[in-house]
Amino acid sequence: MIEVIKKLKNYTFDSKMIICEIYAQRLMNPNELDIIGNINGVMPNELEIFMLYSVIYDDDESTLEINHRDFSEIITAIRNFRHPKWDEFEMDNKYSENFMMISGLTQFSVQGNVSQRFFRYDYFFTFINDDIDMKQEFNKKFGCDYDHFRRFAFSIYLLLSDKNQSTSKQKVMTYLWKEYRNAAKLLKIDKKSYKKAVVDLLGDDILNYYYGLKIQYLFPIIEGINFQYLPIPYLLINATTDSLLHRLTEGNEELRRSIGKNVLEQYLYDLYTEIENIDHIYPEQKYYIGKKELLSPDVIVIEDDYCMMFDTKLSVPSIRMRTFDKSAIDKAIKIAAENVKKIFFHINNYDQGHFELDRKINRNNVFGVIVQLEDFYVSRKEIYETARQMINSDAAKMTEDEYSFMCSNIKIVGLRDVEQALFKGQSYLKYLIHNKSNKEKWFDIFLTNVPEIVNDSTVIRSLEKFVNKEKNEFLLDVKAAKRM
Repeated sequence: MIEVIKKLKNYTFDSKMIICEIYAQRLMNPNELDIIGNINGVMPNELEIFMLYSVIYDDDESTLEINHRDFSEIITAIRNFRHPKWDEFEMDNKYSENFMMISGLTQFSVQGNVSQRFFRYDYFFTFINDDIDMKQEFNKKFGCDYDHFRRFAFSIYLLLSDKNQSTSKQKVMTYLWKEYRNAAKLLKIDKKSYKKAVVDLLGDDILNYYYGLKIQYLFPIIEGINFQYLPIPYLLINATTDSLLHRLTEGNEELRRSIGKNVLEQYLYDLYTEIENIDHIYPEQKYYIGKKELLSPDVIVIEDDYCMMFDTKLSVPSIRMRTFDKSAIDKAIKIAAENVKKIFFHINNYDQGHFELDRKINRNNVFGVIVQLEDFYVSRKEIYETARQMINSDAAKMTEDEYSFMCSNIKIVGLRDVEQALFKGQSYLKYLIHNKSNKEKWFDIFLTNVPEIVNDSTVIRSLEKFVNKEKNEFLLDVKAAKRM
């Protein structure tokens, strides 16, 4: 692959960025990326690798323009490349779990509904309570309100997902770049800085660049000598949502903890208040065992004869996991196992009467759910096995029945998996029950991927209101552009 990739140096930067944008736009629908409809075309991760190497292997003296045939040759080389680690994983019978992990880390983050993603981060970046003012924190860091980033990215994405070209569209684009220039400026990076950032982040081993985090997730706008480029427009969404949270909290662990404690917990709580037929919902509460003070899981929901205990974690996977760093993967498994162990004991404490809710629920009907901001995509089986080892070393040996309960009733999921149910006005409970009743699914990463119990319910009111606001803002910007 590397020899083919190095041919990128022969082509002009302008032509490489333009062809990248052409293929990126083919993936874009107004609501989300059309992965299934483009299954035989260029996939997002292939395009992102192409773009990275296009910047790394670039020569300002090049005059040859890349054509579609040459582009296809390079994409094919990227697609067919087999990382040396895969042979090692096959020998150790670790291929499937590592394949799932790397697929999740490198492909899933660009998928999903655009408005739903903005809904989440609009909540995060505008949240205010007695302990934290996120609007103030955001403005202090970036010098403008989150609305500027959101409206710029959403409108550009919407315009470019429309494949028709027109002068009126170009006029709106020009207006957006001018109106939201302060936000756009913070999403730019020049070629020299891009190359340095890649080396600083991933080192100088070019194999690490294949699966490694792409700088364009943070800075999707590339500045050339005379022009600026947006080679992968859909990455504006990542750059103005999860990547902005990373930039906001980078080097500030205290702020990150405060966001996890105040914002993420309240976000899940508020989503559940919009779900019908919930009997009781509780925020985190103190309880005691003897003189020892403990805190319950962050959000507890009683529904029918079931109880769900949610523990939220503002956790994100280590960049080193993308390069198959064993210590980073082992650490991710250990962190998740600690969280499983913790919620396992909370369930036991509740069952033994150490803290009370309005109704006593049978232990077999109590679920513990660890909700990670971003899933690590590591093997659930390894997490449960590690949690069992931790419990065995701290207390009496865990019985097989207890271990089965842990695997069937305690789940580690990404926040998006829970959102997929709640946004539709559905409780997460039906997915937990379905998973528990199918033992072969106990180690699944996604619980909501169950077509037979998904319906087209009306979205919750807060999301519907937000989507309408987005549309109205877009129309206002279009009208303003026409007056230019």
